[in-house]
Amino acid sequence: MKTMDNATHSNTIGVIRAVIFVAVFFAVFMPSAPVNAAVIYWDGGGVGNNWSTVANWNGDVAPGSSDIASFDATSTKSATIDANINVAGIDIISGYTGTITQATGVTMTIGSSGYTQADGKFMGGDSTIDINGIGDFTQTGGEATSTSGTLYIPDDMIISGGTFDANSGTVLFGPSNWATVSVGTAVLYNVTVSKTSGWALTITGTMDVNGDLTINGGYSSINSGTIAVAGKIGRASCRERV
Repeated sequence: MKTMDNATHSNTIGVIRAVIFVAVFFAVFMPSAPVNAAVIYWDGGGVGNNWSTVANWNGDVAPGSSDIASFDATSTKSATIDANINVAGIDIISGYTGTITQATGVTMTIGSSGYTQADGKFMGGDSTIDINGIGDFTQTGGEATSTSGTLYIPDDMIISGGTFDANSGTVLFGPSNWATVSVGTAVLYNVTVSKTSGWALTITGTMDVNGDLTINGGYSSINSGTIAVAGKIGRASCRERV
């Protein structure tokens, strides 16, 4: 029978402890691998038009915070966002011809997959639409009417097709990320730029603001482009480059 002397035993225990430490360190401090968002399609199979009716979604599961809610030609049935939602993204694909309506008093939280519209209609309500993380607002087609409340965009706002109605609401850009604004002929209403130190807004062409422009925060920077403001321009303690 083989025996282990004290030195060998101590070395073995030390190795085991080191392995355990490394395993715990990676489990606790290292970020887990990103999980691809699941795409859940609106199939309109339920009674009525409510978003919250699970039978209106494929698999009879309404999209959650790690899912992209997708609308395409699978069903052109209109949808009503009847309760607060929190999803990874909203994707309105070419071929969808229905109308998606944000009901009164209902908030929308959209994650890093952002909001994309190529077709159909979106009718904003009166409450916040919060795109967070690194999510973009991208419109290439269809008709989009924003909320009369605040549309929060942390990253790019690109409108290259379709029509956009600001609905007398506010578009708020901030606080982090380099962001590009390219809205073509679309006219925004109130705009707030609230970028933190080191981040900036780059405007392609002209951003037309039919209401007021507010630049606030410790550091708000506009790198380039033209802003045409019909209302008031206000700014707090900030540094501005136009």
